[in-house]
Amino acid sequence: MELLVRGRLHGGLVKVFPVMLPGGRHFLSVPNGVAAVFSAGATMACFGPPLLTIPGLTGASLVALWALACLLMGLLCGGVRERWGSVWAAVLVHSASALGASVVLEIFL
Repeated sequence: MELLVRGRLHGGLVKVFPVMLPGGRHFLSVPNGVAAVFSAGATMACFGPPLLTIPGLTGASLVALWALACLLMGLLCGGVRERWGSVWAAVLVHSASALGASVVLEIFL
């Protein structure tokens, strides 16, 4: 998904909108925001929220929390892609976070 979203979509938008440059100032760019929303939507469509039992969170609240987590992950991966100038940096961050989440869910579920 990173190659599709960060490589093609984000990469195409970079040609039109300004982005964060390696070594430059930090800011949220239009390509990063658009790619993050698309990434979160694709993740929500492909994977539902994890089956967690969190006191006080049920139904729509759990889905909203999952959507927010997906959006934040998309923004993080987009920022990494822009900051380091490589889609492979975003792939590495996404892979590391997925591995970390799998380990945490395996331990606590």
